[in-house]
Order: sequence, then C-alpha cells, then structure tokens
Amino acid sequence: MFNKLFSSNAHDEVDKNLIGSMMIIDDEQAAHQTLSPMIRALHYAPVSAYTLKDTQKYFSSHKSPAVIFLDVYIPGVDTLKVLSYCKEQNPDIHIIIITGSNNVNIISNYIAVGADDFLLKPFNRKMFMAKGRLALAMIKSKEMPKPVAHEQELDLFADTYVPVAQNRESEELAAKDKMIEQLQIQLKESEAERLILQNELSTFPVPSSEKVLDENVPILVHELYEKLNKSIQDKQAFEAKFEHDLNNAMLALTTLKELMPNDEDKT
Repeated sequence: MFNKLFSSNAHDEVDKNLIGSMMIIDDEQAAHQTLSPMIRALHYAPVSAYTLKDTQKYFSSHKSPAVIFLDVYIPGVDTLKVLSYCKEQNPDIHIIIITGSNNVNIISNYIAVGADDFLLKPFNRKMFMAKGRLALAMIKSKEMPKPVAHEQELDLFADTYVPVAQNRESEELAAKDKMIEQLQIQLKESEAERLILQNELSTFPVPSSEKVLDENVPILVHELYEKLNKSIQDKQAFEAKFEHDLNNAMLALTTLKELMPNDEDKT
C-alpha cells in the first residue's frame, strides 16, 4: 500500500500546527497521493483507509476524524455501509463522497444516507480547498454553544408579551362582538321599517286610470315611494358597510393570531 495504514507520515504525527485529522477512504493509491497534501494545506493530518474493516479498526483506537473523503466505488466494498457506520460513530462527522460521475441519482442516494457534500474526479485543488474549508466552517458552527442570554431574553419576551397580547385579543374580540351585535340590531330595525312602509304602500288606493299623470298622484304616495326607496338604499348601504366592517374585523383577528407565538414557540 501507498501509506502505512492510518498514518500520513512521521512529521504529521508530531506537527503541533495540525488541528486534527481527515480520513481518505479509497482503494486507489493515486487518490491518497493527491488528497494528502491538500489536507495538510488545511492544517489537518491525512489518514488513509481502504475498506470498511480499515475504517472500523481506526475508529476503535483513534479519535474521530473531522472530515471523511469517501470514494463511492470501491470494488468489493459497500460504501453506503461505510458511510452509515461512520455516521453511527460520530453523527457530526462531515462526509464528502468522491465520485467520477456526476450522476444525480447516485449522489442523491448517498446524501439521503448522510453524506454532506460530494467531490468529483479528477480532483481540482481550488474546489477541494473550498469544500474542505466549508466543511470545517460547518463543523465549527455545530460546536458553538447556544446563546443562553438569548434564550433568557426569549423567555422574558414570552412572559411579558404573551399575557398582554392575549388580554388585548380578548378585549378586541369583545369589542368586535359588541359592534356586530349593534350592527345586527340596526339591520333588523331597517328591515322592519322597510316592511312597514311597503305594507302602507300596498294598502294605499292607487288611481286605476292609465291617463293619470305623475303630478296628479297624491303627495302622500310620492312620499311613501320616496321613503321606501330611501329605506331600500339605506339597507343596501348598511349591508355593504356591515360586510366591509366585518371583513376588516376578521382580517385584524387573523393578523393578530399569526403574530401570536404558538405552543411550539413557547417551548
């Protein structure tokens, strides 16, 4: 084999500038030769493995590498099992699969099992360095502690805002209910007035002569017609206003409920 299993070189083992290790799992020595100096450029020690057994042996006696570069095609090796095993040992480990094909289905299968990224062959140094730095940045972000102060602020916000918002919602609901009740009363009164006028008009004697002109119709009939028309117009205007106010009320309530934190936010 190109390298002694699990070791990069003697210099890497004592170099204090190296932050940790990155593992290469590939059956081709050329891949180890190409990727090892790039890994050192990221200040990590390259570690070599060729099979699942090699990988298992390393994990049994060494600290988990930060990143693993896994070739998807190793003769006689189920690399999906290798990927799953590595994730079981360290769920936070960053795994970049290596493939000579940009087949979307193949890449998707490995991503679904737990791969975090992919790298195409032949290797491009700029692309490798970019993906390596991205992997380290993602690992760093996972290691950052949760901001306790921020959680306390959220708890304080929930304790102060939620009761006020709930009380305000209750008051607005009560006000809207009262407004709707008043509008309904006015609507009934308007409808009752319209029915009275319509009934009065139906009992009023109207001249049967077709030659009678409008100006000869008694003034009372004109007044009743005008009252009836006005009542109908008022009713239509009132119904339109009622519908408009009701829609505005419902929209305001919906908006308020969307702003309210739900049960999941409280926890």
